[in-house]
Amino acid sequence: MKSHPPAAQVYAPEQHQAGYQPSYNPPPDYHHSHSYPSGTSHPPSGHHVTYAPVTHQPMNQATNIVVNTGGGSGSGRQRQWSTKICGCCEDIGSCVFALFCTPCSMIQLATKSDECCCLPFCVPEALMALRIKIRAKEGIEGSICRDCVCSACCPLLVLCQLHREIDNIGRNKPGTNL
Repeated sequence: MKSHPPAAQVYAPEQHQAGYQPSYNPPPDYHHSHSYPSGTSHPPSGHHVTYAPVTHQPMNQATNIVVNTGGGSGSGRQRQWSTKICGCCEDIGSCVFALFCTPCSMIQLATKSDECCCLPFCVPEALMALRIKIRAKEGIEGSICRDCVCSACCPLLVLCQLHREIDNIGRNKPGTNL
């Protein structure tokens, strides 16, 4: 006949009476895995140690994590660029500036984007990086792949579009008079 393990102990008020000894004994290696203030693996002499099985486990609490990925407006929806990539007729001045003085236009765009003015000279593909930054910060629809293709194939048009976007963002902010 097989021997069955003992049933789980149930709390009983008489356990708190004087002289009660639990029927649970610690595993043989318990004393070797725990240390006491005296620096030994055994309790100081004269101290009574009571061992009892764990009868309640702490409950896991749910943790909510909120990730903010930008999106300027806070509504969670993405918007379109304020002007098309070929919308140079909407701001001829910045397009002429970008055409005839591209480095100066890049410096100005980096500065308006809260980046170092040396960005265009120190970072390869700085225009693509600025486009990605502006698009992500302002919650504009698109992808990194599209940003890469546009910046590589039409850099002057992208430069002009980004200038117009930064200017339009500045005009739409409350409290600005641009």
